[in-house]
Amino acid sequence: STLVGAERAEVRQSYGGALRVLKNKGYPERDGDQSPEDYLSHLLRIRLGVPEAFRRITRQASRALYDPRPLAEGEGRDVKTNLRELGKTARVRRRAEEEG
Repeated sequence: STLVGAERAEVRQSYGGALRVLKNKGYPERDGDQSPEDYLSHLLRIRLGVPEAFRRITRQASRALYDPRPLAEGEGRDVKTNLRELGKTARVRRRAEEEG
């Protein structure tokens, strides 16, 4: 079984929730013209520590937005698990602070 359109939309909606979580934790906002992968690359380029849960959500959202193939069964459930995990992570820290 594969995800239907409504569940694909659910993954995209969860990505929006992840962006709100990051904003509340002090991360810069995503520009409207940035793809999920572009935004992740931007965060890494400016040397922000990016939680693994957000990296997973980004991959899931990119598939939901751009990949015409059906999403894997359970993807909607997985993205919600990742969103809950993201909510438990610490506020933004630059990598230099972590190493310092």
